[in-house]
Amino acid sequence: MSKIVRIRETTQAVTNERLWEAGIDRQIRMVELKDISELLHLEQTCFDPKFYSSLLTQSAIRHLIGRGNGIILLHKQEDRLTGYAQIVFRRNFSAGRLYSLAVHPDFQGKSVAKLLFKSVEQTCKVLGANTVLLEIREDNQSQRHCYEKLSYLPYRRVTDYYPDGCAAIKMKRKID
Repeated sequence: MSKIVRIRETTQAVTNERLWEAGIDRQIRMVELKDISELLHLEQTCFDPKFYSSLLTQSAIRHLIGRGNGIILLHKQEDRLTGYAQIVFRRNFSAGRLYSLAVHPDFQGKSVAKLLFKSVEQTCKVLGANTVLLEIREDNQSQRHCYEKLSYLPYRRVTDYYPDGCAAIKMKRKID
């Protein structure tokens, strides 16, 4: 499978092989059409729509697989989807945005998220991005602490960001 992305005015093809050659763990691969149902189930298991308004949909996943300027990386263990990370790129921007990351509750605390984070950063670097951006709910202090341990730094607070009125903390990490 090949995926076209555009970052920093450069259009390039991304394949699992290219990512694996760059050092990404072979348990990580790009999403395919056959993964949509399982991915939607994981999304519904991990995120409550009362708190998150932009959950993945079948059409959004299909768009990302096709022409969307982003990638969804999956982690599977014994043919079971354990987690995913969605990265979105902007054409004239030198950063990748970690739009979403989820780990199945049965696999939380087992380094799946850490592996996905590392894979996101490696993918961004391979594609020429020099920064990874993300946002987190202000009231999610434990997750914010985890991000800070991974060298993500807060740079902005956005009020009323989530559907329930919670603010977001925007964070970033330089990767070059």
